[in-house]
Amino acid sequence: MSQSKHSLSLISIGLQLTIAQGLVMDSKVRIIRDRLSDDWAQCIYNGMYFTPEREFVQQAISISQKQVDGKVEALAYKGNVIIVGRSSETSNLYSEEESSMDTLEMDWSVEDTTGFINVNAIRIAKYGERKIRDGEPLSKRK
Repeated sequence: MSQSKHSLSLISIGLQLTIAQGLVMDSKVRIIRDRLSDDWAQCIYNGMYFTPEREFVQQAISISQKQVDGKVEALAYKGNVIIVGRSSETSNLYSEEESSMDTLEMDWSVEDTTGFINVNAIRIAKYGERKIRDGEPLSKRK
């Protein structure tokens, strides 16, 4: 089975445009977005652009990209690209201080389940802080 040039281009573009998303996107959302990206590519490859399933997947992917913002510095030399820096002024997902086991002031042990819950609470608290900062409600009620 041969692939068309277009399907290879889509795969290539996807890999090139996600260089710094790990810095600004929540890790769990990124995992789900990666799965949905495969569904989106399958819709395109099968000629199903104008379908409800492609629209559904596109909406979910678009939501995942709301907070993706930043800058990647790269050097191009003899056909190679070297990433020399990545930054985002709007992201608050990574903090060196909050990521260090030495500076966390939490009463937990890595051995117990409370520690697991507290570690996940850091990520979820950052998400809530960003929503509050951006004036978004923490939940949407109907």
